[in-house]
Amino acid sequence: MVKKGKAKAAEPPKAATAPAAAGKDGGKGKKGGKPEATIPAELGPVGPPKPTVKQLIGGSSWTGKLPVNLLSEYCQKQKWDRPDYDTRKTPDGFSVFVTLSAKDPKTQLTTRLEPFKIPPTHKHLIMRDTAIEAKHAAATYALFRVCSMQNKHTVLPPDHKALWKDFQALKAQDVKDGKGWIYDADPFKTFHERQDAKAAAEKKRKEAEALKAKAKEMPGAAGLVLLSNAGGGGGGGSSGGGGSGGSGGGDKGGFNIMKGWTNAPNVEMGRQTRSQLEGLLRSGVSWNPHAVQMGRAQKDSVVAELCRIGFRRSHVAEAVEYCKDREETLEWLLIHVPEDDLPRWALPEKYAAGVTIGTNDLRRDSAIQRLSQNGYSLELCARVYDQAGGDEGKTAEALQNLLFSRPKDGGEGEKEEESLDFLDMGSPEEQWREEMESLEAMYGNLFTRDGADTVKIQLESVKNPPHQHWNTWTRRSEKSR
Repeated sequence: MVKKGKAKAAEPPKAATAPAAAGKDGGKGKKGGKPEATIPAELGPVGPPKPTVKQLIGGSSWTGKLPVNLLSEYCQKQKWDRPDYDTRKTPDGFSVFVTLSAKDPKTQLTTRLEPFKIPPTHKHLIMRDTAIEAKHAAATYALFRVCSMQNKHTVLPPDHKALWKDFQALKAQDVKDGKGWIYDADPFKTFHERQDAKAAAEKKRKEAEALKAKAKEMPGAAGLVLLSNAGGGGGGGSSGGGGSGGSGGGDKGGFNIMKGWTNAPNVEMGRQTRSQLEGLLRSGVSWNPHAVQMGRAQKDSVVAELCRIGFRRSHVAEAVEYCKDREETLEWLLIHVPEDDLPRWALPEKYAAGVTIGTNDLRRDSAIQRLSQNGYSLELCARVYDQAGGDEGKTAEALQNLLFSRPKDGGEGEKEEESLDFLDMGSPEEQWREEMESLEAMYGNLFTRDGADTVKIQLESVKNPPHQHWNTWTRRSEKSR
């Protein structure tokens, strides 16, 4: 017996683990007693238990449903797909964006909406310190976007019930700004309607552009009708409205800017008769006899309207300074603007603008072509050339005087000429002779006289291949004789 006790005392390692075994044995020894769990000493004291998600979101006494569950149930009821949550961590905390999607039972196509994003000015409403709190805040906002017309806030936790009121104030501002459609009960129906409307507007815009392009190529009344029909759909953005046009923009409500001109009588006449009539109208018609001036806003409106139907802005800007209203401005342009610059609709059908160059008088045709290279219209060059008796020099001088006209009586031009009288440079003939002698001394054999009033100078080594030599002519004007 003694040896056995000594053997047990000689086992210290097993004795160290005895308390756990003893506790187990002791628990069995007690009749009806429960075993007590032992905690290792190195873990320290046990803290309070962590709160559940329901307690974290709704509070310790909340027993209802949470926003994420309410949104999922609503989507399931509407036969939509489960909401998709996109969690993002920012320096200010966590933010979550909710995306809804639904499958069409007929086409089996899935429509995925844009994420429900709150305006940046109100992002603090759904920003939270933890991801789970941000998820439920975002679910509350998504639920409000599709159920704002219902009393869903009555089943929300207290904090999210207060959020619902903030979202109502945000909705009122969005409705005021014309964005009330984002709170429709069926966002998928609204999405498809807006896509169809955008496609229809784009189609209408392309049709209007095609009509305008076609109208520019069609002369006469046909192009005018097409242009007026296309006027309501181009570029203005607010076409298709049913209201009256008004006199401002010209593109609103299908306003026909050319109303009246489409039904104007058409008088056919020969070229010579038409030129004589246009000359009489230019010289005999008194434009704006009472000197009525349009306001700046009216001028800008007239310029914008007439530029849209094909006139140059510089021509219209000049015309509004002489005319009293839009109708008179249009008449002035049709009379004074050269045919080369008129819109195609303003010309008769099967009509070629300008002067037709034939082979009956090559000298005259060549002179007109040369004169028109300076920017003058062919019609103007032909008329002035005939008035000058076929003298190309006098024609060029007359065209230059038309471009830089001087006041006739008491103008600043005469005062400038009087101020230069102290420069005694001799008579015009002496000045011409001295100038020609100077040029002859400079150019030598390259200088030749081509008549009493014209000299020719040949320029060599011109850097414009393949033409290395150019001939220039200088003619004395009639006023300098």
